[in-house]
Amino acid sequence: MTYLRSLQIPFSFADDSTLHGCLPPGPLAAARKQLADSLNSDLEKIDTWGKEWLVTFNASKTTQLIVSRRRYTNHPAVSFQNTNLPSSSEMKLLGVTISSKVSLEDHLQSKLRAASRMIGVLYRLQNVLPLSSMLQLYKSLIRPHLEYCSNLLDSASKKSIELMEKLQRRAMRILGCTEPVKENILPLSHRREVGALSLLYRYFHGRCSKEILKLVPTLQHFDSSTSRSASKHPLSLAIPRSRTSQHQKSFFPRSVRSWNSLPPSVFPIEYDLAQFKRNVNRHLKSQYQ
Repeated sequence: MTYLRSLQIPFSFADDSTLHGCLPPGPLAAARKQLADSLNSDLEKIDTWGKEWLVTFNASKTTQLIVSRRRYTNHPAVSFQNTNLPSSSEMKLLGVTISSKVSLEDHLQSKLRAASRMIGVLYRLQNVLPLSSMLQLYKSLIRPHLEYCSNLLDSASKKSIELMEKLQRRAMRILGCTEPVKENILPLSHRREVGALSLLYRYFHGRCSKEILKLVPTLQHFDSSTSRSASKHPLSLAIPRSRTSQHQKSFFPRSVRSWNSLPPSVFPIEYDLAQFKRNVNRHLKSQYQ
């Protein structure tokens, strides 16, 4: 079970279920007690539903994860089927390791280890398979480990980000740093930037859930007579304010800054995600070539 910044909402994937909750406004101690009571009530309803529909839940395999950058002790008990749930320092949800410290380091380290093992396999196949097959193996089996949930990765440490690029450079040395290889394997940072801007483009045009659409920053309005307005395109967004460096590196603040720096020519007249992605890719490549 997880505490997150949302209402208490259950999510089910195959045979796993997760219940999320957030601290309501008010004094901290009272808010924590209120959240625990609400979670306990929801868990009791889940248990009752399971008994009615003959669905068995295993309380011994259920844990709670308190996601916060603050250090708390003496949390109000959260129980399921008369069992107090033990706290965990991390959990894996849809392949992403979520840490109680709001850190992606554990997730990245697991992906780096998986990619490194696969690159070892690539090394052993370099004299067996043609270059086209080796490229396909890298792009389909190794690079996905380095890009899984890439829109979250820029909040990780610079050391971990550099390790990802280092692994890709290692793979490129195995493949041979020829022009075909360089054309097919762009820097991971470039691919993350294109992916983030493409995702923001979808969100901006409402191709997302209502909950996400509410998070999209509003358009900026500039006085047409100012020099600043001349340097901005009509779709410039207000940059969300950040009180912490971690939030500053999160998806919306980071992506909006990149979005606002794009030239107007990048944006298609009508919604066209594929064309926007091609335009962004071409524009960003021109910046470092």
